[in-house]
Amino acid sequence: MEIHLVKLALVMLYWRKIKMQKFIPLEELVEKEKLDFIESVENIDKYITKVKIRDVECCYFTNSKRTLWQAVGIEYIEPEMLDYIESLEEDSVFYDIGASNGIFSVYAMQKSLKVFSFEPEIQNFSLLGANSYLNKNSKHQHKLFNIAISDKNSIGNMFIAKFEGGGHMKILDKAKKVGEKENFIPDFTQNVLTYNLDSFIEKYSLPAPEHIKIDVDGAEMAVIKGAINTLKNKTLKSIFIELEDNNKYTIEIINIIKKSGFIESKKVQVQNYEGLNNYIFTRNLYE
Repeated sequence: MEIHLVKLALVMLYWRKIKMQKFIPLEELVEKEKLDFIESVENIDKYITKVKIRDVECCYFTNSKRTLWQAVGIEYIEPEMLDYIESLEEDSVFYDIGASNGIFSVYAMQKSLKVFSFEPEIQNFSLLGANSYLNKNSKHQHKLFNIAISDKNSIGNMFIAKFEGGGHMKILDKAKKVGEKENFIPDFTQNVLTYNLDSFIEKYSLPAPEHIKIDVDGAEMAVIKGAINTLKNKTLKSIFIELEDNNKYTIEIINIIKKSGFIESKKVQVQNYEGLNNYIFTRNLYE
């Protein structure tokens, strides 16, 4: 008991000394040039870019040339994605799987969809959160989840070709870029939580999606395998999915989607990426 009292007294004395120490302002610890730079970085208004996309205004957090290009050039990146979102009914439930920094999630939010965004990579998710905040005036609250949708509930590895916000080529469980056969040496490897969509919806009582967008850089098969019940649910009306021709699972993925009651309604090559296509599948109303 006495030993414990002595230890407690020493701890209290230690903290008392810390409290008595003189407060040192940050200005005395760093150069003025560094402090001025940090203050400029903290000014969030400098990074906000407002864009009129067709008939709605969207706000994006643009802290790099890449994110600025994505904001002002969204109409030239994947216009078929904008067309697809524009065709969806107002107030419908839209799942954005592989949301990246949320350039399309934001547009869907401002088109009055109930948006659920899934993005595992840390830098992209940070930007996704910032973009969600900047568009909090949308009709419905944006739901965003820092997880990877896959075929199992586990911990996976995300291999990141280049550590940058808004970047692509962030691949789950394999270091291989879309459209390439050779593996790459990742700039960074991140652990991520993975869930299959069926169990995630059931466990957390999420509303079943009416429309799903899937853009996961080669991990499409895992997403589809973990979403069989979701695909068969008649609530789901359409699927927008990016697939590459040389992925050995592409034909199987398409067959699974069709067997779940969908028909292929559109196929568009992704700009500047030969062999990479965006597919739109719609529910076959005659089944």
